[in-house]
Amino acid sequence: MQKQTGSVHAVIIILLTLGLIGSVGFIFWQNFIVNGPTRGAVQSNKSTKSDVVKAEIVEVKKKTYCATFEKVCFEYPEKWTIKQVDEPSGDSKDAFTIADPENTVVLAFQSGIGANDGSCCGPMPEGPVTIISSQKVPHFGEVASSQYDKDRSNGVYVSEVVTTSVKGVFPDPSEPIVNSVIKGYIPQLVLHNSLTLAKKQTVTRINGNITGDSYINGQQNGTIFLFGTVTFSIKSTPKIFSSLNEAKAQLKGTSFQQAKAILLSAHYE
Repeated sequence: MQKQTGSVHAVIIILLTLGLIGSVGFIFWQNFIVNGPTRGAVQSNKSTKSDVVKAEIVEVKKKTYCATFEKVCFEYPEKWTIKQVDEPSGDSKDAFTIADPENTVVLAFQSGIGANDGSCCGPMPEGPVTIISSQKVPHFGEVASSQYDKDRSNGVYVSEVVTTSVKGVFPDPSEPIVNSVIKGYIPQLVLHNSLTLAKKQTVTRINGNITGDSYINGQQNGTIFLFGTVTFSIKSTPKIFSSLNEAKAQLKGTSFQQAKAILLSAHYE
């Protein structure tokens, strides 16, 4: 009887020992194998590094520049280059360009110049101008209205537009009628207060450009200024694309978007 009791006790002790070993093993597996504090720390570090990289991509160091005469200021990436331009005419007060590092997107600023619609004498070819987007400049303030500017707003906008390069064809030299042939499409940005350019639409303009829509009345008495890839007499050779969609796609590129941000930062000193 005593021998049988001893056997039972031995079995119970063995079972308890196995249970204890199993519990300890389960706890070890749960805490160190599944949750793994070391592996968790590595994952946390990876996430932090990724966030830092993203922050470096988004953040672009900028500088501020103000025009000497008209006192319009703007912020631009420090890798862009500002270059003073010889005055194209005796009336010009400010004349400079700002270009991206590759010199592929060039903004021009001029003030103290006369308005010009790009036309001359006699019949002129016309071409379509497509306004892709328009955004109001937040810190520019209001522009004084003029009785001669019916198509103008007190607010200032930045618009993405596609102008056209057109060629005039005269079917009959004796007739004052000219047909237009589109040679290509030009993506452009412009700071303006034109109601026409402030909404998405397609309009027809002489020579397919928006020179007459792009100027703004300045605060200096009797002066106007322009700021954008559209220029008056500063010579430039914008790249021409074969289709409207190809030209529109350029506006989504990094340099064009940075140029757009420059224009949106415009404000008076």
